[in-house]
Amino acid sequence: MRSMGIFLDEVHFPLGFQQQNAFNLDESQLLENYGLTMLRLQEGEILPATADEHFFLAELDGEFELTSDFARCWRKYNHKITHPNTLRNAITKRRAKQPSRDYFVDELSTLEDIDNTYDELDLDS
Repeated sequence: MRSMGIFLDEVHFPLGFQQQNAFNLDESQLLENYGLTMLRLQEGEILPATADEHFFLAELDGEFELTSDFARCWRKYNHKITHPNTLRNAITKRRAKQPSRDYFVDELSTLEDIDNTYDELDLDS
């Protein structure tokens, strides 16, 4: 596959493909070196010039099982940008801590106690 320049997706991966633990080293290098070509082939902006590029498009179209590194990596990239919650959920699940008690219920009971004390006050005197 030919390289058309460096591919960077600063919208979905502002720190880079590998820095956000979305891709391993080989995948991130493949995306950076051949991502523009794969993107333009998929969108139809350029026509395939080599057998690898024809095979890449055939794999993406489902004519063949995903066996090439290009197609597997590009499919993984497309999945991550179309399902962004999978990346965020993995990070937030690690950081999330369950509260030790239910604050909402405690706030309601406190408000009810305050309302009851106002009802007991004699404001007419």
